Amino acid sequence: MRPEYATIVLTPNSDRIFKFKTKKYRSTRQQLTPSPNINFKHPLTGKWVDLDVNDISGSGLSVSENAQVSALLPGLIIPALALTFANSDSLQCKAQVVYRTPLENAKHSDTVTCGIAFLDMRIEEQTRLLAILYQADNKCSYLSNRVDLDALWKFFFDSGFIYPEKYIHLKANKDTFKKTYQTLYEKKPNIARHFVYQDNGTILAHMSMIRFYRNSWLIHHHAARKTATGKGGLVVLSQISRYVNEAHRLYSSHLDFVFGFFRPENRFPHRYFGGAAKHINNPKACSIDPFAYLHFRKSFDTKWVLASPLSINRTTDEDLDELNSFLEYTSGGLMAAALNLEPGCDNDESLTKEYASLGLKKERHLFSLRIKDSLKAIVIVNVSDIGLNMSEINNSIKIFIVDPEGINKEILYFFLSMMCVKLDTDSIPVLIYPKSFASDSGIPFEKTYNLWILNMVNLDEYFDFCKRILGVNQ
Repeated sequence: MRPEYATIVLTPNSDRIFKFKTKKYRSTRQQLTPSPNINFKHPLTGKWVDLDVNDISGSGLSVSENAQVSALLPGLIIPALALTFANSDSLQCKAQVVYRTPLENAKHSDTVTCGIAFLDMRIEEQTRLLAILYQADNKCSYLSNRVDLDALWKFFFDSGFIYPEKYIHLKANKDTFKKTYQTLYEKKPNIARHFVYQDNGTILAHMSMIRFYRNSWLIHHHAARKTATGKGGLVVLSQISRYVNEAHRLYSSHLDFVFGFFRPENRFPHRYFGGAAKHINNPKACSIDPFAYLHFRKSFDTKWVLASPLSINRTTDEDLDELNSFLEYTSGGLMAAALNLEPGCDNDESLTKEYASLGLKKERHLFSLRIKDSLKAIVIVNVSDIGLNMSEINNSIKIFIVDPEGINKEILYFFLSMMCVKLDTDSIPVLIYPKSFASDSGIPFEKTYNLWILNMVNLDEYFDFCKRILGVNQ
């Protein structure tokens, strides 16, 4: 007679799968006390599994099982894994078993260790996890914690980050700045992260990042007090480097690139960001491109009539194709991909909606400037709340001169005046690429800003540099 039920015993044909490209610098594994545990409904048996965590990082964890009744097979995808801490806080994620190896200790020959990689989790839950890990590693390190805004402003002044000229601009827009920073630091939105080194309530160093393009985050607001050890500024740099290493593989992070602007005469960013690009020596992994910066004031207030050879239209995919070819020739770097300027780009509409849900403004408009139907320039008009970035570089106009023939200072100033009228402003920051166009056209510019971009595809060379300059692996 056939039995009504039968038991099938499966043995994996491999103890490991290679889900991700092998990295030299892996996420830091930590043993927490008390240890969290995981529980989930097994996708094959339908039974609940509950296991203690051996160690954990921002990208995965390991657990131990009895080898004879092990339920975790390499390659097994766990759609809904709950990670629970002693205070009953629970984080949900999608995960996959990536290895299953026996312990080398003979006393535990019946035990196997299983590694589980996080495939995805909600970005706010990922931030909670990383905040726990960072503070367990260094009690003074905080990730997106609630910050006293009065203490933050005092820190910005004491550290010299806000200097007299910048303060004049802030004072004129004080209420708007206050509202923006309340949203970024008190609501803990998904579009922003801040890293704080703090001791007994005193902020010693700070750095932040904001999601400014579809899959690119702007790094800014790096400041530190001058202390006896002087290590705070390096600590937050290490924090942000560790964060991108652990977070970029999760889709919900939208973290393919990080970027930032710095002035080449500023010693530390030139040494750090410029040094990283020089060390990596591959513009597809890390690129630097100089822009001419000026603060343009409109030259007329009335409506305009375009001369027939000059036309301004919405940018098309064909225009972006031409821009990409131009950037590949002049730079060879990451601007087109990181700034979401490739054909088929969605103009960051979903990101605009996410900002709007927080009561923040974030718009991007692309225009093409033509003379006699020949493309001369692509223009990015970024419109955002004052204070989103204190330098206002990202509440600005960026002009990419694709073909300089026939373009002169007067035409460019005419166009910029049109944009000022359209945006209802008397002046606006302008960034021009290539920088040489401004010099060759006699356009007076105030500063040079370098745009630094780091690709998350291969971070090993970046962390080689970090290890040398910061003295840490991440």
